[in-house]
Amino acid sequence: MTRKQKKPADPYSTLGVDRAATKDDIKKAYYDLAKRHHPDAGGDQDAFLPVKLAYETLADDRKRAFYDAFGEIPGTAEANDTGAAVQGLQQLFLNLLRQTTPDGLKRLDVVGSLRRTLESERAKNREALKAIERDEQQLAAVAEVLAAKLTAADPGQPNLFHQAVRTALDQCAAQRLAATTSIRVQDRAIEILTGFTFDFDKEPSLTFAGTFFATTSTATGGW
Repeated sequence: MTRKQKKPADPYSTLGVDRAATKDDIKKAYYDLAKRHHPDAGGDQDAFLPVKLAYETLADDRKRAFYDAFGEIPGTAEANDTGAAVQGLQQLFLNLLRQTTPDGLKRLDVVGSLRRTLESERAKNREALKAIERDEQQLAAVAEVLAAKLTAADPGQPNLFHQAVRTALDQCAAQRLAATTSIRVQDRAIEILTGFTFDFDKEPSLTFAGTFFATTSTATGGW
């Protein structure tokens, strides 16, 4: 099942203001549109909702800053993924800083190191997802065998074996959701990284690199 939803319209375009608009400009544009589209004023609810969402986004400094940075309206599925990706990147970066010095940082391919860590963790999640899907197929096959072969002496007695399989399938579904979410967020984090470069000194930094990659699995626990 796809998570794709219709992307909300650009709030600046919806309100008819430019990106340099002040809060007063935004408020005035909203009130002018609300007079025409608000249901209490005889307007259409479907026409008013995008106006309301645009105003709520641009009137809030944090939401506006997030939209300006990523082009996504906070609260949407895409924005939630981006928020998780940003938090994950920041944590990876802080973990990296704990293992070097400002002078050592100059010689470190920061963006490359973060990207390689993300790619490594994403690869692990993809392998885990394949294993989960294999388990689900096996359990589904087991459920078919039980349905055909297993009967209880007392039909009213709970079937412990069927319950065990259903519980295991539910656990697989939860694990699959967690893995796919992690992969999606890691994809977004890698995409965000493409917007950055770090002009590091092209000198070997073997001590740090060895330490860093040796502790990657610990440093990126949530990924």
